[in-house]
Amino acid sequence: MNDYRLSDIQLSELRSEHRTLREKRDADRVKAVLLLGTGWSVSQVAEVLLMDPNTVRTYHRLFSEGGLEGLLTRHHLGGFKYLATEEEAELKIHLEQELHLTAKSVAAYIKKTWQVNYSSRGVVTLLHRLGFCYKKPKLIPGKADAEAQEAWIEEYKKLKGNKGKTDEILFMDATHPHHNPVKEKSCILFVIMPVIIVPKK
Repeated sequence: MNDYRLSDIQLSELRSEHRTLREKRDADRVKAVLLLGTGWSVSQVAEVLLMDPNTVRTYHRLFSEGGLEGLLTRHHLGGFKYLATEEEAELKIHLEQELHLTAKSVAAYIKKTWQVNYSSRGVVTLLHRLGFCYKKPKLIPGKADAEAQEAWIEEYKKLKGNKGKTDEILFMDATHPHHNPVKEKSCILFVIMPVIIVPKK
């Protein structure tokens, strides 16, 4: 059975480093080695930190061979770059001032501003960490002018009363049939439409 215990100096070094870490993945590496060093078993550490036991052993090996630098060096980045802390702060300010409807839009902004590629899922994770959450837009009725509607109705009544017997009144809808098709309860949307009088042939 391997002995993963560490000296008091090493444990103190790990605790001190853990307090300075911002990235969860780095903190978990340090915690794994720290817990092993205080007498926890590999299986206990793996269960608490939700890791694979082999991952826990790997972290201990990296620390044994290269100290904190070896433990915290990422060997499989795959060319992926993350935003720096200052860039995340700038992004947060931008999002508080500008509205983005999709994670894809935010990813495009990050790519344009800092040349960093994020997937939509990666952006969602980033936004949650920055304190943002998704809120589904609420449907609201069109902002109709009640006074203008009443005035139009009066004009229409006059037009209808004064037209000739052979005249027709045609209506041209000013709204696309697919626009705002959802009806709200207790709400009547009235679209003001141009009226054309055409003599009947």
